[in-house]
Amino acid sequence: MINMRKREQVGALVALGIALGISFYTWTGTPRKPMLEATATSYAGQAARNPHNARELYELLRVEEVPFPEVFTQVAVTESGWLLESEVARHNYNYFGFIHPGERWSYSLGEQLGHARYPNAQAAIWDLKLWIALNPPYDGENPYQYLARRGYNPNPHYYAYVASINLCAGEPSFCVLQQAGG
Repeated sequence: MINMRKREQVGALVALGIALGISFYTWTGTPRKPMLEATATSYAGQAARNPHNARELYELLRVEEVPFPEVFTQVAVTESGWLLESEVARHNYNYFGFIHPGERWSYSLGEQLGHARYPNAQAAIWDLKLWIALNPPYDGENPYQYLARRGYNPNPHYYAYVASINLCAGEPSFCVLQQAGG
């Protein structure tokens, strides 16, 4: 009888805390962290899996349904190398060269080595998806124009360089993926 009463009291306190927490956010206008629905069903059991090369990153981008996975793989090759070996990629799981944002919400844990730091590849990819969702491509806009419009990199020659990266030449298995419709 006593145990049941304590459980009811604890349950009531938890419910009250949740209600007050929601009221606090509503009352203060403090923004809540957005909940991006992950495509975790096909990624189940691989949340801690971090890619070791551009091909594996490309596969993760496809699984997560990131727009333009080939282009963002080209960006990652530019920023991190074919084996994702840059210091920022190895220590921060930041394959795309993102700077820790000051204004928008992010999956970044903060700044390290002058760039955003993520707990794993999944968080970096989710942050990329969030970045895209906040300002999506226009209809008919090619991916390189989109990156330029968003100011992804201040160097105007960056986009032509990224576009020149031949994923098939750097990793022949990409050619097999493209021929198979992947």
